[in-house]
Amino acid sequence: MQTFLPYNGWNNDAETNRIFLQGDLDGIGNKGLIVAVHDTPGTNNSGDRNHHKITMDFLTSQKLDALIFVANATQLKTTDEHALLKEIFKKVVKQNNLPVIFVLNKADELDSEKENISEIITEYGKYLSEIGFEIPKVFPVSSKAARILKMVKNDFSEKLTGKEKKELKVIQTLFPDLISTGLPEVEKNIEKIIGGKND
Repeated sequence: MQTFLPYNGWNNDAETNRIFLQGDLDGIGNKGLIVAVHDTPGTNNSGDRNHHKITMDFLTSQKLDALIFVANATQLKTTDEHALLKEIFKKVVKQNNLPVIFVLNKADELDSEKENISEIITEYGKYLSEIGFEIPKVFPVSSKAARILKMVKNDFSEKLTGKEKKELKVIQTLFPDLISTGLPEVEKNIEKIIGGKND
């Protein structure tokens, strides 16, 4: 990976509003196309209102093919998020007929005994429809789960810590469809590591 802007206290430098990184993403092929991903600063609960301005200035001034909105699965429907989603819908999505994918990050932090991920996705979809997004596509994700499942898939399960093995049980509960339909070889390895689905 190559960095084009040297580190100089980015978060404290009001003049820095862009950092360029270039490199391959493991497991993602571009089939001869150049894929550019623009990650704008988080705007929720930010002590720096400039983050909101940078995000909206970028979204309203660039030609985009799609928008991925990343929400924290454990803090959905906050006042800040609602205001931001309304603004993005009105100024970006509606104006440009832009497709949007909603990603619920940190899905592994949900309490699987008290919270049902399918119900959360359904409720969040209804909430987004009320704002104006048509048939919103909502996907739960977890970088922690992805890392652990990748270790299992690539047969590095002996390197999992005791805590990660326990987390694997939670991951299996939260993402059963992904594991059984999308990663069958992982499901077999999980059964070896934690002793099957019903343990």
